[in-house]
Amino acid sequence: MASSQTQVAGNEDSASKISQTQNEPIQDSDYTLSRVPAEAKQPFWRILVIRIGSICCVFQLVLGASLGYGMSFWGTF
Repeated sequence: MASSQTQVAGNEDSASKISQTQNEPIQDSDYTLSRVPAEAKQPFWRILVIRIGSICCVFQLVLGASLGYGMSFWGTF
């Protein structure tokens, strides 16, 4: 009997925790639904490095695909 009362009390505690988390606002770390606050903004150069890296990656992918398609396996090796 005591174990069933403990389980019921445990279920009530977890239910209250769930209801508390449902009432709290969701923390959106990507700021998809709101403006980015000034303290969370990244400097321009940090974003620029990522963008340049993405562009270089695409060019290297296209170059590798065209070389790989035009050459034999041993010629590429």
